[in-house]
Amino acid sequence: MNYWQQQSRALAAAFIASGGTLTATLALKALTEYLPDADARTIDVGGGDGRMAIALARLGHRVKLVDTDPAMIAAARRALEALPSEISARVDLIAGTGEEAAAHGVGYNLVCCHSVIMYEAEPASLIAALAALARPGGAVSVIGVNPAALAMRPGLQGRWAEAVETLACGEKSSARYAASVDHSRETVTALFERHGLSLLGWRGIGIFTDHLEGPVEAEEPGHVVEAEWLAGARDPYRQVARCYHLIARKID
Repeated sequence: MNYWQQQSRALAAAFIASGGTLTATLALKALTEYLPDADARTIDVGGGDGRMAIALARLGHRVKLVDTDPAMIAAARRALEALPSEISARVDLIAGTGEEAAAHGVGYNLVCCHSVIMYEAEPASLIAALAALARPGGAVSVIGVNPAALAMRPGLQGRWAEAVETLACGEKSSARYAASVDHSRETVTALFERHGLSLLGWRGIGIFTDHLEGPVEAEEPGHVVEAEWLAGARDPYRQVARCYHLIARKID
């Protein structure tokens, strides 16, 4: 069961409106260590409106963006149409699920699946599909919601009743747009191992900024990225991040 598909209209509109560039910026910064300088074969499963795919294309990589939601594919197409042809030509848009993506090729240097896993009731088949897409030695990148810190957002936003309920039951008390399941970092890491992926490292994303609604105000915007970047690599900060970012390598 995929919860996004059940509530795609509301979710797509909310995602597009959110901007959400900080997560993509931090993810790309972490991934550049594992990519050649240019012309890597990459695939973005659940790539949405194309933020990560376009960022990779700007660096000279070839990208297949796979998504089930027509609204997200349409948004990605609009974004590509606004770009110079030498960038947009590096991105192919494909309608489909992660499990179907192998029909369009395998052997990728990088497989991204960001902010998708929480909409999968059972993530095992998705992780297996991601592993199958990567070439031996290739990287697999997964971003998911951190269930160990679910009360942080409502607490920092002053929604105290929700924070108390979340802490008491160990689960979030409500979802703003749709049902979702917050699979733990440990659960996903175990699935990596089962499907021949070795964890290289993990970071936290959304430590200082997740609870903020609207644009993040800062005299120097680069300081926001740098603060999140530095905190995301160390405890205890990454333990209370909204999301975890896992990077694994497919075992040869």
